Amino acid sequence: MEKIKYPYIPDDRVIKYVDKENEFMKEASEMMKKGGCFIQKTGAVIVLENKIIGKGSNASKTLDYCPRRKKGSKTGEDYYLCKEMCGQFGHAESNAIYNTVKSFGIDKEKLEELENLINIAYYSKNTNLEELEIKIKNFVKTINIEKIKGADLYLDGHWWCCKICWMFMNAFYIKDVYLRNDSFEKYFIH
Repeated sequence: MEKIKYPYIPDDRVIKYVDKENEFMKEASEMMKKGGCFIQKTGAVIVLENKIIGKGSNASKTLDYCPRRKKGSKTGEDYYLCKEMCGQFGHAESNAIYNTVKSFGIDKEKLEELENLINIAYYSKNTNLEELEIKIKNFVKTINIEKIKGADLYLDGHWWCCKICWMFMNAFYIKDVYLRNDSFEKYFIH
């Protein structure tokens, strides 16, 4: 596979690839169908010890256009429009983390705190990413993440993961990220 130049990837991380017929990628593909994004529906599953422990998508209301594209936004920019115009709650990666943590019975106050972090992360204009990363890491220290620590994430519908998604995945100790072998060819938007 040709080396892909991602818009962002942490220095110490790599993206791994699997065939679209991989059982966990198939589940991510099913979640992708629940995505509402006009341009890029995505779905993710979190897997620990060969068992799916969480799922998420970039579900939203479906418009007949993309507000970010209409504005001329580059990939990774102006995500606040996804919330304001489409009602989206996070990207598939952070949504899968949220749903996983929720399934573990986290208390309502902590769940609301995580929801607030996701909203700030993707949808606030001019978010200071260094401060945000500290807030996410500090939040993770206040909850029990043993049931997610070391899990893998399978993502379908995109060819890379944005910086904010990596912040969440790193803070929650997601071990490996898997995309489809053909993700760049299939999902890269020129």
